[in-house]
Amino acid sequence: MNKCQDLYKFISQNTPWEIAAKILLYSREIGVEKVTEIVGGKEEHHGIIFEAFLQRQDFSDQNLEKCFRKTMQTFRLSGVESQVIIRIMERFGKKWFENDANQLFVDGEECYEMAYLIIVLQTILHNPSIKKKLQAKDFEIQA
Repeated sequence: MNKCQDLYKFISQNTPWEIAAKILLYSREIGVEKVTEIVGGKEEHHGIIFEAFLQRQDFSDQNLEKCFRKTMQTFRLSGVESQVIIRIMERFGKKWFENDANQLFVDGEECYEMAYLIIVLQTILHNPSIKKKLQAKDFEIQA
């Protein structure tokens, strides 16, 4: 039985928080790409697992960037399908919005879009195969 099959056997036997804690916080045996598949999967139990993980994150009195970095240090998005990244970002954005005392965003969707933009900008900045890097002037509104 491969590690991913072992993981699914484990999932069916535990509560969402036990799964989230053991997989996302403590497990070093499961490859980070498999963790990303689990938290970003399209089945309902995948969302429950990631939301249980997010519930244990302390987002109080922290800005979006710090919370985002803290959450994303747990797994790797490199080489993952964009739909998986979108599901992860949507769940993160909703959670962060619910805990934002400053009400920086109008809703969780807007927060998700900002988190997704952070990923795009980081990719552009650090991916060596992207030759043309964005500059501040690229974000100016053209009249």
